Amino acid sequence: DIGDPRKLADYQVRERIDIVFSICEMIGFRAREGLVPSLCEVLGIPYVLSPPDALMISLDKGLCNYQVRQVGVPLPDWLVVSSADQLQRIAVGDIPLPCLVKPVAEGSGMGIDNTSVATCSQTLELAVDRILSDYRQPALVQAYLEGPEYTVGLVEHDGEVAALRPLEIQPRKNVEHFLYDFSTKEHADELVAFVPVTEEHLARQLESIG
Repeated sequence: DIGDPRKLADYQVRERIDIVFSICEMIGFRAREGLVPSLCEVLGIPYVLSPPDALMISLDKGLCNYQVRQVGVPLPDWLVVSSADQLQRIAVGDIPLPCLVKPVAEGSGMGIDNTSVATCSQTLELAVDRILSDYRQPALVQAYLEGPEYTVGLVEHDGEVAALRPLEIQPRKNVEHFLYDFSTKEHADELVAFVPVTEEHLARQLESIG
């Protein structure tokens, strides 16, 4: 563990490194997770996990939505709201209620809690204000879809990407709006069950989207 990833710029440090495994988030906006692999790309250091462009696009949920929709995956409508004034100018019906409100550039369910599903204009305003003030970044406002939660792991080898068996994430207790948020992920063993998808047609559909 070299601690500060900026040490990669030091030739003597790089000489002792065979390969970089980075879980470093650094600081900044959408580019922060891509800084270490960007350094590795520039300096010619082997590394594992995703390349810089994939990390930057996937962290920015607004940009990621555009990319995913372009390849034909159906998505609920969304808006990126940068200020309270902008929210006031949004016409009623631009995003149908209920909607999900979360930071545009956070991962692991950060910024999502039981106030994140807005069911009226008042709760929408409160949820957006919380994101703008607590995270100091735009809020992603997206139509909320009720339904099961799935996850699909991907593994790449020699340029070929393979999907692992899809899993359904099932809450252990009945809740009105199940959200796989940061708190739930921290206590996943207690709060959810990961159930392999056994229906083959559904599994193939999920793998193709993944």
